[in-house]
Amino acid sequence: MPEPGEIKAKKGNPGKRKLVTTPECLPELSSDVPDWLSEDAAQVWNTLIPDLKNLKFFRNTDVMAFSRYCEYFATWKNLKVKVDQKGETYETSSRHGDMQRLNPDFVAMLRIDDKLEHYEDRFGLSPAARQRVMLSMSNATGQLPVDPEEPVTTTTSPMSLLQQMSGTQTVN
Repeated sequence: MPEPGEIKAKKGNPGKRKLVTTPECLPELSSDVPDWLSEDAAQVWNTLIPDLKNLKFFRNTDVMAFSRYCEYFATWKNLKVKVDQKGETYETSSRHGDMQRLNPDFVAMLRIDDKLEHYEDRFGLSPAARQRVMLSMSNATGQLPVDPEEPVTTTTSPMSLLQQMSGTQTVN
């Protein structure tokens, strides 16, 4: 996936090609809840939209996709209430004996969970998605300034990152 021009500019534009950037004067973003959202989805919208706007990560063109996320989350939340009451499984009896079966609400909740994860990655609502955004916006040296006094260099291996976090050393 191509990187936005703003991110390439922050990295120093190593390719020296002309950058396509978004205009400085973007239109004012509307935080009005779309009228087609359910009441539960509107609550999700009102909870998340201020943070997304403050991060300048939300555009008017994202309204429809983010609306779907809000509806999926509201549906997932309602299914979770049902699953919490009835359980993840139920028991059936037949001439062959008793069987445990998955609650259809639980199955639907799991399917929606996959869709939510997809949208959360798109809108930077998960830790992994935020990390990808931070890495994309890191400077050309690959450093992410966590503390201004001590810049942390990124690593190419997830294992070395985990080892740095835990304070263990690798033996080659």
